[in-house]
Amino acid sequence: MNNAKTLEIVREGLKLAKELTPDNREYYDDFITYVRINTNFSGDESIEPLLLEILQDLLQAQNDGLSAKEYFGSNPTK
Repeated sequence: MNNAKTLEIVREGLKLAKELTPDNREYYDDFITYVRINTNFSGDESIEPLLLEILQDLLQAQNDGLSAKEYFGSNPTK
């Protein structure tokens, strides 16, 4: 994946994250910060598609009436 594609994925994630409730947004922000700091992947090209997929899952859960804590657990770093 090239840098332009990675940037496109990050932009899509930023756009979609605006649809999260405030609590879910805080949870997701904590999660992506943790992942980006502690990742064992080889750079943004590897993790950004996974983060976008997780965000999409979270939005679906939110649409189904679940909070991020209910869907993923109370601690976003475990």
